[in-house]
Amino acid sequence: MIDRERVAEVVEGAALGTPGVVELLPIIGIHLGSLHVDVGTADGVVSIMVRVRVDSSGPQGRIVEGLATRIKAAALTVLPVGSTVRVRVRVHAIAGRS
Repeated sequence: MIDRERVAEVVEGAALGTPGVVELLPIIGIHLGSLHVDVGTADGVVSIMVRVRVDSSGPQGRIVEGLATRIKAAALTVLPVGSTVRVRVRVHAIAGRS
């Protein structure tokens, strides 16, 4: 069994530390109300979903790719060895910042 709160905590830290990510947005869920990181498991796969606001002045594809890589690496530090992680990122861009 995984500690979902611990996984969510390290994922949130990784997401907020990713260049180009401005903030985490709440995920509205029926089961938990409002949260910033959704961690689920099915068939031995840990799925992680985040919604982020990014700085649109940078290349969004590169931001999302870097974010997904950081999230997966962070999650694997607190999950059992050999865990499979699937990451889903929803992006909401904002105007470029100066």
